[in-house]
Amino acid sequence: MSSFYTSVHKYGNNILFRGYDSKGNRIHERVKFKPTMFLPSKNSDSGWKALDGSVVEPRQFNSMKDAFEFSQRYEGVENFTIHGNTNFASQFILEKYPDIIDYDYRKIRIGNIDIEVASDEGFPRPEEANYPVISIAYRDSVNNIFNVWGMGDYDYTKCELELNGAMIRYVKCRSEGELLQKFMIFWENNYPDIITGWNVRLFDIPYLINRTTKICGEKTTKAISPWGIYQYRQITIMKKRLDAYEIYGVMQMDYMDLFQKFGFSYGNQESYSLDHISHVVLGESKLSYEDNHNLFKLLSSSEHVQYDSERPIQELPKFQQWARIRDKLRAEKLTRSKDSSLSCSFREDTLPLLDYTATEVDDLDLSTLTDGEVNRLLKHGEARADQEAYQLGIDYNIRDVDLVDRIDQQTGLMELALVIAYKGGVNYPDAFGTTGIWDSITYRYLAARNIAVPPNINKDRMDYGGGYVKDPRVGMVGWLASFDLNSLYPNLIVQYNMSPETLLRSVQQESGVDHYLDHPADPDAKERNFSVAANGSCYTKSKRGMLPDIIIKLYDERRLIKDGMLEAQSEYELLEQELKELEMGVLHDG
Repeated sequence: MSSFYTSVHKYGNNILFRGYDSKGNRIHERVKFKPTMFLPSKNSDSGWKALDGSVVEPRQFNSMKDAFEFSQRYEGVENFTIHGNTNFASQFILEKYPDIIDYDYRKIRIGNIDIEVASDEGFPRPEEANYPVISIAYRDSVNNIFNVWGMGDYDYTKCELELNGAMIRYVKCRSEGELLQKFMIFWENNYPDIITGWNVRLFDIPYLINRTTKICGEKTTKAISPWGIYQYRQITIMKKRLDAYEIYGVMQMDYMDLFQKFGFSYGNQESYSLDHISHVVLGESKLSYEDNHNLFKLLSSSEHVQYDSERPIQELPKFQQWARIRDKLRAEKLTRSKDSSLSCSFREDTLPLLDYTATEVDDLDLSTLTDGEVNRLLKHGEARADQEAYQLGIDYNIRDVDLVDRIDQQTGLMELALVIAYKGGVNYPDAFGTTGIWDSITYRYLAARNIAVPPNINKDRMDYGGGYVKDPRVGMVGWLASFDLNSLYPNLIVQYNMSPETLLRSVQQESGVDHYLDHPADPDAKERNFSVAANGSCYTKSKRGMLPDIIIKLYDERRLIKDGMLEAQSEYELLEQELKELEMGVLHDG
């Protein structure tokens, strides 16, 4: 393993850089970065060219501010185009890691979080953060511990979840403020490189930041970042404006986003709730607390617990058993209050309440108990119902974290996203996009060949024609065939040699699929060695373009990986067969 980055942020004239060195030690550096841009030059020995073949030479600036201002000053100046990448974080990554980035996935600290909020008035709004945070469950990839903060009594030895040997560390807090403070202290001492969870980007993280600021103040909230820096972002999804935050030094990789982006092998889903996706991926049945409204209700009280009054009490979960006993005792007390003749107060209260189970209480003849015993038993039943409900609520707060871990173990989507990010030399969240990561891939490709990238020119938005759809032939027909072309668009780019430097801007042919269906291609194009796309644009074939070359190399890598996987699978099946034969031989000899 060599050194690798986990986050790179531009902040003023500094690059905030976190990662690991070749020995696995944490890197946390603030670097005054001096970027390089490229100016037009007549010096043919400069060693650098622009994409159009013109000569440029590098110029290093004292600061990122100087480089940006210089580029702005000469923007649009004729015959003086400034080349180079103004994404200075990408420049830094390339300068630090010019070749393949050899990272160790096992070293990357991935935190998984789920918070519960006390709101019985609909879904709590992160931008307002008006309701208390009542529990937080957290686990990271470095150890096998579920860390949980709550405000009730929880006995981890009674946890009914299958956690495959994982430990639970529960911290009981006296108030929400103490809960948030203790969590932030833990977080500050155990910063993850990545924070994930289900819908954490648009709920857990913004709610936690906004609520901590309200309750504890901004100084405490700044501890969310190892740099003490987080930036507010407002994003729009389906015409709704939502709060989000960028945490410097901690990359947010929401697992719901990961599944929607890369989980295409599971097809489109009717819902992207954690419950539904865990059922699709893991075969998990619906969570039992859904029958009792929501997790907050379990964590706050047992009043809304639902149970089947017809089933034998011993078949119910403990929290439902005690809820049913509580309601039975309430009914007894109410009946006695309406009919004084049913009261039984002629002897002392001697019932040993604390040793009773719910099923034992259910077997009692309540008519033989005194009013005091009924009251004591009711008080005990109410406390046990709340306690058992809280116990289950924390169990499922833990389980929501565990489900995300198990979904990732099954799908491997987190590691896939990191493979893509390191391939492109970008920060992890850039793997969700398309333009940004391809910008970086092409930038690194060109820099390896001493070609400076052209400037980023802002152009007016314009509409582009969509894919061609042929009019169907109406009516019933037979002998149909359906073709699905693998990676159609990348292969079209390769076929036509489409790339910015191969585009023949001075040549234009007839456009339209219908035209080329009815007319043969212009023979002049073949003689002049250029391709003609359906929209009439033409591309020289005298040299392979940058984009086709990148695509071909990626496909070659993909083929090698797939061949390696098939070879490994064959070896595994052969080994499995040999083991079976050996086992049969041992049994036969015995």
